[in-house]
Amino acid sequence: MMTPRRVMLGLSLALLLVSGPGWPQGKAPAKRGGERSQPITVIADRLEADDRRRIITFTGNVIATQADPVLTADVLTATYEGRQRDLRELNARGNVKIVQENKVAVADRAVFYNDERKIVLTGNARIWQERDVVSGDRITVYLNEETSVVEGSRAKRVEAVLHPREEKKESAR
Repeated sequence: MMTPRRVMLGLSLALLLVSGPGWPQGKAPAKRGGERSQPITVIADRLEADDRRRIITFTGNVIATQADPVLTADVLTATYEGRQRDLRELNARGNVKIVQENKVAVADRAVFYNDERKIVLTGNARIWQERDVVSGDRITVYLNEETSVVEGSRAKRVEAVLHPREEKKESAR
């Protein structure tokens, strides 16, 4: 039986997608480093580990959590390399949803590329923070650069709905 510790460490990075940049009005949430030290729990109907192909696949009602972030999908596949099982790529497919605090990201597919430190959401990709939403055919989040790109297609243009923030009124003294 294999111990996919490094693969699971990469899963924690992908689960922290919603801690990264790319949120409407440039409001990235504060980074909370303590989550990476928390255990990762993956619940699914089935787990299949193929050490020869270097793939771990969770299928059926997948729920992956680490502290606050929760990722759900129909299938979650981790691809790794080398003797240390270093994470190369995470691929979540089917009804992908990532929730953290007041932020939600959904797509048909989400892929985390570890070497490039980027996450790509495709197929009805949308990210919400409170009432604000950004959507497109493809959303790419570059974790190291703290930037994101939302792309449209002929069938689906980029759309952003950003609500004005209410100013806090000072309380009467």
